[in-house]
Amino acid sequence: MNDNQIIQRFRKMIGAEFYWEGCRCVLVDVLVEEAELILECAGSETAIQPDQYGRPSRRSQAVRQVSIFDDQGGYSPEVMELLEMKSSPRQP
Repeated sequence: MNDNQIIQRFRKMIGAEFYWEGCRCVLVDVLVEEAELILECAGSETAIQPDQYGRPSRRSQAVRQVSIFDDQGGYSPEVMELLEMKSSPRQP
């Protein structure tokens, strides 16, 4: 699978739920230029989210950024774990 295919695959999965690192997360965005996935942790405590200038803006669920690629240019272990979970769903 090439880089564009993996990004398109994740774009189709926006809104999908994952049980990851002990919490239920929802894929809310795919940042193409940054090569990152944005996961929102449902049911977590709310956190103050900054605006684009770093000023406190609003309260929202905790968000996790997951890098799609590792330092060597391959897929990160976290991305492989998410893909594996989606192909064979399991819950805590």
